[in-house]
Amino acid sequence: MMHVPTLRSLEIYNIFEFPVGVLLTCGQVQELYVDSSSVTLDVNTNIIDSGLLPLLPPQRGHLEGLGFFDLTFPLLVKALKSNPSSPLSITRLQKLKLSVFDRESENAVQEVLRLTAGSLKHLEIRFEPSFEVCWETLNLPDPSILRLLTFYIIDWEDNSSMISFLEQIPKANNLTSVVI
Repeated sequence: MMHVPTLRSLEIYNIFEFPVGVLLTCGQVQELYVDSSSVTLDVNTNIIDSGLLPLLPPQRGHLEGLGFFDLTFPLLVKALKSNPSSPLSITRLQKLKLSVFDRESENAVQEVLRLTAGSLKHLEIRFEPSFEVCWETLNLPDPSILRLLTFYIIDWEDNSSMISFLEQIPKANNLTSVVI
């Protein structure tokens, strides 16, 4: 599957112990969605030196869409950071859909938002019920580029900090839709 040069979109559902390092070898993939799965990563393994890459020269690519809806998203971010010469990059990401379960996943989201600040157009974040959103530390991408902003919040009680967060979005922006 990973040696299909025409593969552009990859969706992984209900697969457990999927080696995320393999995804980093797929430079041609433009959209990646992972839901109800678990991924594994040996952070001490550099995929470039590990033999995971095909024998042919790798194709350098940039993900345009990324969706990660499980607890293992921080592992993907770690893999991308520990393998900067990977054929797969998120620096030109345009669509990002994520779930935030805990502070570790919130930190991973912040890291991806930092890396994609100049390209992200669509941002969707699901805040899981067990997670208390810290609106003061959430940094949005460049509002002149961002077009769609969606937050899913379950068991929302205190709206004052979120309203303050939304009020801080500069008036000079290109948002066409904000969904809460």
